[in-house]
Order: sequence, then C-alpha cells, then structure tokens
Amino acid sequence: SGDDIPPGNAVLFNVGFTAEGTEVCFQDAIVSDEIGVGTDLDLGDCANIEDEGDCEEAWDGDACSMDNNSIHVTSSGTVLYNTDTPIAGFQFNLDGANILSAAGGNSEAAGFMISASATTVLGFSLDGSTIDGCGTMIELELDGDASGLSGIIISDAGGVEIAFSYFEGGGDGEPCCGDGECNGDETAESCPEDCGDPETYCGDGECNGDETAESCPEDCGGDDCEEAWDGDACSMPDHSLHLTDSGSILYNSSTPLAGFQIDVDGATITNAEGGDADAAGFMIQASGNTVLGFSLDGSTISGCGTMIELTLDGDATGLSGIIMADADGIEVSFTYFEGGGDGEPCCGDGECNGDETAESCPEDCGDPGVEGCTDD
Repeated sequence: SGDDIPPGNAVLFNVGFTAEGTEVCFQDAIVSDEIGVGTDLDLGDCANIEDEGDCEEAWDGDACSMDNNSIHVTSSGTVLYNTDTPIAGFQFNLDGANILSAAGGNSEAAGFMISASATTVLGFSLDGSTIDGCGTMIELELDGDASGLSGIIISDAGGVEIAFSYFEGGGDGEPCCGDGECNGDETAESCPEDCGDPETYCGDGECNGDETAESCPEDCGGDDCEEAWDGDACSMPDHSLHLTDSGSILYNSSTPLAGFQIDVDGATITNAEGGDADAAGFMIQASGNTVLGFSLDGSTISGCGTMIELTLDGDATGLSGIIMADADGIEVSFTYFEGGGDGEPCCGDGECNGDETAESCPEDCGDPGVEGCTDD
C-alpha cells in the first residue's frame, strides 16, 4: 500500500513464543525503507526469561503456619501437625534416621496408645479422644539425621483416613517486602516497607524504633520539665525511703510500720537515734552499715517524716536491702526514692513550688517588678 511507519518509538508488534531456554533473542531481522533499502536496526540484548518464581517467606517454624492437614518433622525429632479435622490415629515412617523412642506431644497428653519400631511410629486412641488444631503431635528420639516423613496415614474418630501431606518448610530465607506483613526474617533495615522505617520519625506521638528523649523529645518526653524535689518527706512517693546528706532517713507510708531493717550504701553507721521511730519507743540497733528498728509494745509509725537520724562515717550513696514490716510482721513493699528533678523550675504549671521564685518563674510566683501600692 506504500504506507510506512514514521520515525519515533512505540510497540512495533507483539510476539508469542514457547520458550526452550532461559533467554529470548531476535536475530536476522530485515527492516527496509519505503523503496526497499535495508536499514540498520539495533536489536538489543537477549531478554532473560528465567522464572525466578514468586518470593516465598521463610517458614517461621510454627506448626500453626504450616499448610492445613500437613505434618513435619524437625531436626530435633519433633513431629508437628496442622489439621482442620480431629485426629484419632496416625501412622508414618521416618526417612533417613532410626527411632529410639517416641513419647510426649499432644497425642500422649490425649492418652493415645503409642508404639514405635526403628522407622515407623503408630499412635491411636482407645477411648475416642482426639487431637486437633496445630502443635506437637509427638517427640521422637532419633539416631541419625531425618530427611522427612513418608507413608503418612492419619485417621479421624470414625477410622476414615484424612488426606495429609508432608510439609517441607520451604522459603529461601529472604524477606518478601511489600506484602504488608513484617514476618520471616524481615527487619526494619531489610524491609522498611513492611517493618517500618528504622529512621527516627519524630512527631507521630509514639516513642518507638530507635527514638530516645535526646533524639526525639517530641515523642519521648525529653522536653518534660521535672520539678526539683523540695526535700519534704510528704512529697515522696508512698511506701518509699530517702537518705539525706545529713544522715536523716525520711519515709512516706500509708501503712503503719512496726519494724524496719536497712543497709546504708557507701558509708558506715556510727550512731542511730531520734526520729519518729525513737519517739514511738522502737528498739534501735546499728552495726556496720545496717540499722534495725522494731516495736516491742505494738506501737507503729505512719504518714511521713523522719524515721531515724544516722551519724555516718563516709559519703552515703543511698539505701538498699530495705525490709519494712507492719504490726503483724508482714513485709510492706518499699522502694528507695532518689529525689530527682533537675533543679530548674517548671514555669507555667500554676504552682509556685520546688526552687521557683518570683525572679525565676513570675508566671507561677508573681512578677517581682510589680510594686505594691503605698500611701505617701
């Protein structure tokens, strides 16, 4: 007809073929112009058509993720199963190894009669009990390296065979990214599409990944101001103790206390007396770094205040080995209160406390520049 195809790029034609190898190539192509003169044509490289197959996740070793109505033996001899039909009996052969013993698993727990020869295991119920779902069918002690199971016969409570297959496991160990599941050996580094971006993402309201208070204060609370503790025992957490620099043991307890034993860390006790314990008539003893106090008449101390005053030799770092008991001798769970707070005021919380002053925090404590009215 004299028609031609103008210069440019597009699909020239489609070719259907039956592959006999892993590459497809165009050869001996003849292309001519409108007067029949041949022209040069770059046919490009051969196309690799090798079927690399769909990505298959590495099996996670869980019986419940095996194919339905399948069975698998692990390298340690555990026979796993997954079934949608209750099982009342089974028989199978072990390939590649000899069976030394067969016991345990869900079949033994269900009361199955179990017997085993060198390569065959047989289990069945005498009372109609069954096993179903997924899990460990039985544990085998092996001599050799098992390569699988064969001759698999599984039956239900009516003696009807259930079609079962051997589950090989499978999977090449490489993650299948983009399937929406973070599983197999996928990690945030190898598959961020499914497992999340390992880079810190601040501002999403969650402190996760490798976010910290330093790298992402927006999510991890690094900007939260913590009031400096005011040194008052009554502002300590309930059921806690604190040792001051001067040797006073402070306490806060909603439970009446009738006895205590405490170790001082980093210093030696040279004397122990005073405080609410002494005032309540507690018997007080101190030796080395341990102080002991208890009531002989049933008296107790409670609330908050100074438990006892210690004279110390050395720089104490805290208290440990804390044992506190109520009037019945039952231990009361106590913790050591470190104090905490960075010493800076938290302005704007509506409270003038801690070390806040009118100068450092006028929002809470008033503007020091406002003079009161006076009559001249």
